[in-house]
Amino acid sequence: MPHRPRQDLAGTIHHAIMRARNREAVFAHDGDRWLYLTLLKQWAASCGCIIHAWALLSNHVHLLVEVTKDHGLARCL
Repeated sequence: MPHRPRQDLAGTIHHAIMRARNREAVFAHDGDRWLYLTLLKQWAASCGCIIHAWALLSNHVHLLVEVTKDHGLARCL
């Protein structure tokens, strides 16, 4: 049974997970993580999202994202 579509409306909070293909490493160095966070912060602000928390693991990323504009999460991620 398929799940319902995500409610991507202003004021909602989502747990987003992004995984690498074939369990490959996403980040090679700590500098890669800092660059990712810097770019993510800029991109999220321009799309109408706020990143409240993150976990950057070797082969995937967890984000806690608040949507401030309707359909902001779809534009951001």
